[in-house]
Amino acid sequence: TRCIHVVRSPAATSDKYWYFINIHLSAYDSSGNLRSQQLEFIRSLMEDLYDAGNYVIAGGDWNSLFPGTDIDTFGAYTTKEENLFWIQSIPKDWTPEGWQWAVDPSAPSCRTLDKPYVKGENLGVLIDGFLLSPNLTAVSVKTLDLQFKDSDHNPVIVQVTAGSTSPASSPR
Repeated sequence: TRCIHVVRSPAATSDKYWYFINIHLSAYDSSGNLRSQQLEFIRSLMEDLYDAGNYVIAGGDWNSLFPGTDIDTFGAYTTKEENLFWIQSIPKDWTPEGWQWAVDPSAPSCRTLDKPYVKGENLGVLIDGFLLSPNLTAVSVKTLDLQFKDSDHNPVIVQVTAGSTSPASSPR
């Protein structure tokens, strides 16, 4: 079963912790029920950790399109419709208030596997990225466009800093 792996690390400047939630949600859930349950579990966990004053980064393979992206974000493709059944979007009202998505729309993070990769033929989508608690700010986020050389995913790197531009977002 896919879902999450949680790593906790002490924050250097307080008695709180950094929580890194490595995401790998189910993709082949045609009804969407399992994915919906996973998203609700993750949201509850993230909010509980943040409400305790911690720093929270949830990131990885969400196997869902991020808000603001859609299936044709990266242009034309020839992938057959029957091979796209797994693509769903994160519900628009799912993101907790004040949390920020850190994604890089400059390159796809994942491609379809119906055939070996050929740019413009395989569908490329943005499903790998990070969600940051309100007490964090993304300094940078970058998808390394490796043209899917060794995987069906391109790596995504985020750099964050503690703190926010909003005074209400400081650790509690």
